[in-house]
Amino acid sequence: MENTEVTTEAATEVAAPASSDVIIHASFAPDGTCLAIGESPAWASPQQWFSLLSKHTFNSYKALSGGRGLFVIKRQRLEELKSMQ
Repeated sequence: MENTEVTTEAATEVAAPASSDVIIHASFAPDGTCLAIGESPAWASPQQWFSLLSKHTFNSYKALSGGRGLFVIKRQRLEELKSMQ
């Protein structure tokens, strides 16, 4: 009987965003609070905007190293979220 080795690789690559997608970068303090985040409306602090995006988007956040992360969401959905208060 032959020794057949089966290997599987975890899908760790992030798919390239579509042209209608927006990439929102976030950076965090060592205690986990959001220090800065892109596309934030004037009415929201960085932490409030991060919390809102986390609550109202599904499977769109990717954690990165060095206290960073990003959301990839559709432009239309971003505009809807910005209008929430």
